[in-house]
Formats: sequence, C-alpha cells, structure tokens
Amino acid sequence: MEKKDCGTCNLPCKGECLKTPAASAGYPSVGDVVVPIRGHRLFSGCGAYDYAIVISVDPFVLASAEGDMRWSATAKPEYFKAIGKADSAILKTAMRRLDG
Repeated sequence: MEKKDCGTCNLPCKGECLKTPAASAGYPSVGDVVVPIRGHRLFSGCGAYDYAIVISVDPFVLASAEGDMRWSATAKPEYFKAIGKADSAILKTAMRRLDG
C-alpha cells in the first residue's frame, strides 16, 4: 500500500518528519520558509538573507532559496518561525545543499 503525502513538505512522504521532537514541539518543518526571530540573523560571508528554507529537521538545517548558502551549526529551530511553504522548484534547489 502506497503512503499518501502528509502535507508537511513537498516531497514523497516517508513520514519521518512527523516523528521528530522538533515536529511535536511545533518547530518549522521541511519545506517551510522561515524568518529569524528574537534578533537572530541569517548571515553569510558577503551579506545577510531575509529568509531561508528548512531542508532538514534532525539535524536542523536551513538553505537559501537560491541554494547558495546553508546554515546548520548556527541555526536552531527555536530561532525561526515559519511564514509559508516553499514551492517544489525552490525546495528542490535548496535540498541540493544537503549534499554539501
């Protein structure tokens, strides 16, 4: 029996994103467009980004919509709030940052 998409992200559902502590705590999930809260910022070596895409929740990893930047060590789920969902093309571009 094939699983239906759960709606948490725009990828074929494996149900993994719903089983993480982050998901149960109400933190952003894979595919969410997030903005920093509480004075946190998304910086790179040459500038700042206004928002990012969640590409992993365990560990928590963000990427820029253009796929040119990735944040993991400095990104904590409690520092961000979701403002929407990335469309499938943007999510696909951002997900490429998981490899490097």
